[in-house]
Amino acid sequence: MDRVIIYTNDNNSYTTWCDTNDMKVFRDFLQYLLDNYKHISTYYVMNCETEKLIGTVEQVTNDFHMRKRTQAERLINVNTGIWEGLELA
Repeated sequence: MDRVIIYTNDNNSYTTWCDTNDMKVFRDFLQYLLDNYKHISTYYVMNCETEKLIGTVEQVTNDFHMRKRTQAERLINVNTGIWEGLELA
């Protein structure tokens, strides 16, 4: 996986929230944002290798068919979307 960052842009300053090339970390951070934040459209995903903006976290999670988990799903650590039932090393 290429190195990606998840960041926000507030008043011409950038805050990096996640910087990884590990698919498991990427998946888990996307799920964390979906579960805990209402305005995920303010978070952006960028591929650092190609220096291209992939899109907002909202667009990326829609592409992966992810959704907010229920409390019961959080307790047993269920993954949503294309990740459901998939174990990453």
